Amino acid sequence: MLLDTTDSISPGSSVYLSGTEVFHPSNQRVVKLGTHIKDLRGYKNLPSLYASGITGSIIPTQLSNDGDTDLYRNSSTTDNRARMGSIFHHITHYDYYYRVRNTGNAFFDLNLGEATTFDAIGLAHYYSMPSHNNNATWSNIGVEYSNDGATWSTAKAKADDTRLGQMAADYRIYTFSEVTAKFVRIHVGGTSKNSRNYILAAGLYHFNGRGSSIELYNAADLSVGDSIGFFHPQQNRGHGYNSGVLQTAYRSNILNGSKTASDYVGHNRLYYTITAKSGNVITLDRLIEGEEIYHDTLVYKFDRGITVKSNAGTGHVIPFGLSMGNRNSLMGLNLYRKIE
Repeated sequence: MLLDTTDSISPGSSVYLSGTEVFHPSNQRVVKLGTHIKDLRGYKNLPSLYASGITGSIIPTQLSNDGDTDLYRNSSTTDNRARMGSIFHHITHYDYYYRVRNTGNAFFDLNLGEATTFDAIGLAHYYSMPSHNNNATWSNIGVEYSNDGATWSTAKAKADDTRLGQMAADYRIYTFSEVTAKFVRIHVGGTSKNSRNYILAAGLYHFNGRGSSIELYNAADLSVGDSIGFFHPQQNRGHGYNSGVLQTAYRSNILNGSKTASDYVGHNRLYYTITAKSGNVITLDRLIEGEEIYHDTLVYKFDRGITVKSNAGTGHVIPFGLSMGNRNSLMGLNLYRKIE
């Protein structure tokens, strides 16, 4: 009988006769592949919680599309300039986006329905999705907030994001000092690939000083200094046209030293290093970007099995390994190994 003794079994518990899911010879080692996330902590996407079945969550609606409060707001259209709700749902198809009315510098306004405390936003842009718009930079990203929808204050001043996109749907998180507001205005300005503002995904977050930490159900096999990766059963947003979780166009720039990991969203690598651990709460070396994490995301220990050593590349972060799956399947599998 195989028991996980890190969790206690109280007197009176029933134990049932069962078996392994696959044939398991005696003396064969059992390898733990991963663990689920118990609490996303700061990575809870507040507007997405209701779509995940969590009642009592905020349900954002469109206040305006670049200042127009009536644009396509009727029951006879499904125009993508009106379907703001899509950006908060976990929709993997690449062209199911919300279109801001104007190109170049523009904005869209959210009505959160109630005063909400947050200190970060997240965005993914159709025209920086690395599968067919890699190495894109963003323009004019800013955040304002209001309690009446008329008078606005600045949470994040408008600025360009010159980092390059190479990972998943190129989901980017912008942090700022905590604010509480009912209305949010998000400024956008297109990307270096196209001035159109097609928003693939968005989110509001409340990190609340917890940094880049998550709580697992069981972190017994993880230690400070270990590297972890994430596997998403539902796949990343935009995966309907993704050719891989991490594109490879950055490699030549890393090798010749013209770029470093910090020039790329997510630091152009799929693993994170544990810098602190308290019980089942682990803190990572940087913000989780490029890809999103969800309530059903699996966390796996990355630095086990094969380790390939190399002197090439700045930071020795060239990915190596298998990539399996196809764009028509519900679940693909992407495996990479850390390079040292």
